[in-house]
Amino acid sequence: MTPWISVLIPAYEHPEGVRRILDAIYFSSEHGIECIIGDDSNSNIVELMVKFHPLYINGHVCYHRNKYSCGAVKNWNNLINRAKGEYLLLMHHDECPENYIFFSQLNNIINIHNKPDIIFLRCSLPILMNRRLRYHMPFSLKFIFLKFAPGYLILHNVIGSPSNVVIRQDVCLDFDDRLKWMVDVDWMVRLLRQSKNNWIIAKCLSIVSIYNKSTSITSSLGSNVSKLRYKESRYIQNKLGHMPVFNYIFPNTLAEKFVSSIERLCWFFVHIVIRIMGYFNSRPTPNWLKKKNGNI
Repeated sequence: MTPWISVLIPAYEHPEGVRRILDAIYFSSEHGIECIIGDDSNSNIVELMVKFHPLYINGHVCYHRNKYSCGAVKNWNNLINRAKGEYLLLMHHDECPENYIFFSQLNNIINIHNKPDIIFLRCSLPILMNRRLRYHMPFSLKFIFLKFAPGYLILHNVIGSPSNVVIRQDVCLDFDDRLKWMVDVDWMVRLLRQSKNNWIIAKCLSIVSIYNKSTSITSSLGSNVSKLRYKESRYIQNKLGHMPVFNYIFPNTLAEKFVSSIERLCWFFVHIVIRIMGYFNSRPTPNWLKKKNGNI
């Protein structure tokens, strides 16, 4: 029987993060979930955790240890190519569904909306020493960007990581392994530019993003992020063709430079408002995230 969803976990030296995702699947009441782990670790700490987890012991996890470290993006693509589910959810080890009824709710939403091609989830961030959660972006702003200006994801990623995207396998695209920093937004923009794809935003479903400095791609790139952003934006422009967003990223005329500066200033204030609203509209964190010392 074909699983209705494949949860794909690219692992790297972070067993606690992988365990959280496995727990979310194990304690879910939903059936028909395929779980595949692609372990790119140099050590065996993830492997040991996985093979002692009840989900693996019960035969519901397909674990692959890469013989040689292939890097994040190639590991993602390998997982996509191994998946058999109708839908795919690439769940990074530093992110996790907010609650254990996530998969049941997701399955209901998919069926209610007649199996859309793409389901965008809400990205949530822990605040106040993990005591509260706030949404990364308001629902309305996210909808406006995706509906009317999907190309602007290259400038402002209102979705979050690929963990916030559930996609039908038959419309899924591989990630561009020539990219490092903007690989996720490039993937999302390409998906949205496929006119045949229909999408929805699951307003009630969120993925909690839990920053882990030791395994974060952002941390590994360090001070190279700004240079990569410019270089990879130019690469994406050459690949996808010109879009209005590139006038803000690569302004040529004096007028374009002025408008670009105004746009950055406006977004700065918008982002401050979003942060303030997020604090006022925050909600309690789930029990699995709470720790007495405020650490994860």
